[in-house]
Amino acid sequence: MKNSGLAVASLVLGIVAVVVVLLFGVFFGWISAICAIVGLILGIVAKGQIKSSNGQIGGNGMALAGIILSVAGLLLWILSMVACAALFSAL
Repeated sequence: MKNSGLAVASLVLGIVAVVVVLLFGVFFGWISAICAIVGLILGIVAKGQIKSSNGQIGGNGMALAGIILSVAGLLLWILSMVACAALFSAL
């Protein structure tokens, strides 16, 4: 069984999104947001392809992990933006 390339890409982009937002926060957060959105889309598309392939394509777990990490990266980015806005409005 061959793994879905979209599932692998979704997983990689989800990891990149989380790592970038944790390391660089607001400064390079837009990179995290882009990776998270693309990773989320690729993960959803990969899950659909895997489901319709009748067992020919694997990687369902990778696609799910990519979706979860992409959502986490997007939420962390939003949280960092809100925290930054709150910090600067308090000054």
